[in-house]
Amino acid sequence: MHFVKTTQTRRFLGELTRSMDVGRALAKLMEDNAIRCGHVRIMGHFERAELLCDGPKGPGTITRVLDRHVQIISCEGIISELSGNFEPVLYTLVTFEGEAGSVTVGGVLQSATVLSCHLLLDAFDDLFIRRAIDPRVKLPTWVQVFTDEDPSSAPPPAPVETTPAPVEEEVFDDDEIIPEAGDKIVHFKFGECLVVKFERENDILQVKQPGKRSLRLGVSVLDFTLLRVLPDGTKVYRASRK
Repeated sequence: MHFVKTTQTRRFLGELTRSMDVGRALAKLMEDNAIRCGHVRIMGHFERAELLCDGPKGPGTITRVLDRHVQIISCEGIISELSGNFEPVLYTLVTFEGEAGSVTVGGVLQSATVLSCHLLLDAFDDLFIRRAIDPRVKLPTWVQVFTDEDPSSAPPPAPVETTPAPVEEEVFDDDEIIPEAGDKIVHFKFGECLVVKFERENDILQVKQPGKRSLRLGVSVLDFTLLRVLPDGTKVYRASRK
C-alpha cells in the first residue's frame, strides 16, 4: 500500500450545464486553476456516455457506447500525471431503464455529454503523483510521488517495468543555464511555466503557470536543460531537481 498526506487543499463546487463535454470542462477547470493533483466527483445525469469496460480478454477491452440518457450512480477519480497528461481516470457506474428492466453498466469514462450534473473537485496543491501503466495488468500504478512539505518523505513505489514512449526533443549542452524573462520551463512538478523574472540577489526564479498562478523557485536546487528553441526565439528548458 502507498499513501501520502495532503495539507493544502482547494475545493471547487460547480454545475456542468447541458450539452457540455465532460472531458473539455474538466480540462478547462484544471488549466484555469493550475490543478495538477486532486480528486473529482460528478453527480447527476449524462445524455450520452462512452465507457471502457472489462471483458474476457482483460481490463479495458470492451467499449460500450450508451447513446441515451443515463443516471450516474458513481463517477469519480484521482487526478495525476499519466503519460504527460494531467487528467482524472473516472471510474463510472450508470443506470438506465431498458426493455427488460433496469440496466447498470460500469467502466472507465472515455467521454460523456452532460444532461444535468454537479461537480465536486478537491485540488491537492502540495502533491504531485506520477503514474505509469503496469504491463502485467495493463492498469495505471504510482511510480513517483512528490510533496511540498518534504520531497524525500514519500519514496516512490517499486519501479514498474514500462517502455517509455519516444520523445522528440532537441537537447543542448551548456555549462551554466539560467532561464531569462520570457523563456519557458517544464518543471518536474508544476508543468509548463512562463519565466517572469530572475532575482539574482536571492537566487530566485519568478514564474507563472498557465492558470496565472505565480510561483517562486529556488535556482540552487534545480538543474535546467535546454530542450528546444521555438520559432519566435523563446527558449524552453526542462527544470529537474538536483
